[in-house]
Order: sequence, then C-alpha cells, then structure tokens
Amino acid sequence: MALTAIVIVAAVLTALYRLLVLSGGLRRANRPEVSLPSLHGPDEYKLEYIKAMLELVREDIRHVLLRVTAALAVTALFITQVPYDRLIGLPLWTRVILCLGLASIALSGGLYFRYVRSLHITQMRMTRCIPTLDVYRTRALWAGPSGVWQRHKTSYRSGTLLFAASAILLGTVVFYLFLARPKLGH
Repeated sequence: MALTAIVIVAAVLTALYRLLVLSGGLRRANRPEVSLPSLHGPDEYKLEYIKAMLELVREDIRHVLLRVTAALAVTALFITQVPYDRLIGLPLWTRVILCLGLASIALSGGLYFRYVRSLHITQMRMTRCIPTLDVYRTRALWAGPSGVWQRHKTSYRSGTLLFAASAILLGTVVFYLFLARPKLGH
C-alpha cells in the first residue's frame, strides 16, 4: 500500500512538472532577448514610470499574499476541522498522502512568503529612486539581470508547483473521506 502511494505521488509530481515545462514556466533558453524601450523623457514621465512600477510591485504582493493565505487556511482547516480519530483510522497510504499534502502546502506558503518578502524589499529600494527619478535603477530592480524576478523566481515557481501538488494530494484524501465512507474509529 505504501509503495502504491509513493508511486501515485511520484506520478502526480511528474505530471505537474511536465505541465509547468509545457506551459513555458521552466523553458527560457529559446526565448529571444527583448530590448527594453528608452527611459528618456521629462521628469513627470519618469515619476509616473516609477509610480507605475511601485503599483505593479504592490499588485504582485497582493496576488501572492492571497496564495499564502490560502495555504495557511487549508492547513489550518485540515488540522482543526477533520477529527483526529478519523484521520488515524485511515489506511496507511491515505495518511502518507495527507502528510505529504500538508507538508507541500505549508512549504508552498513559506516559499510564497519568501517571495513576498523580497518584493517588499524591492519596493522599498524602488521608493528610494523617487527623489532622484532614477528610472534605470527602478527598472533594473524589477526586471534587470539581477532584478527581483531573476533572483527569486525559483521561490515563486516552487511555491506554485507545491501548491498544485498539495491540492491534488489533499483533494485525494478528501475524495477518499467523502466517497469511501470508511468506518473509522468505531
């Protein structure tokens, strides 16, 4: 039974990895480099550019914080709302999948939080560019070779992969709990 669970989990993770590769999430080598437009112009345009970049960072933070909240909520829901006696009575393969799912979603939330923290630091650095209207530094902080995405995309992508894996794993347990209706703990 445990071997079956491990094989199922490996197949699910392999499928998620392939999905991520096919969607272009991990493929970057064949993409041509895009030249960015010039940032020359009046000071008003530079200020608006920096403000727009800051708003983009804020939107990204809000978006990722929703995922952090969802990860924490699902973990708390499983821990507090599913009776412990019912979980202990599950077959071994189901408990293994449950533990892997909870670990995946907790790690996903941690990776997303790490990414949000880096976005917050980048937002503070971008804000420091306002007095000097340094649009080149602002763009470099966001999209440059050592920008926030280039340095922290692994946290975001890994969080996304683990979030999807946990949805499948925990969904399998919920599916079993509702449809199999095992006689547990009686």
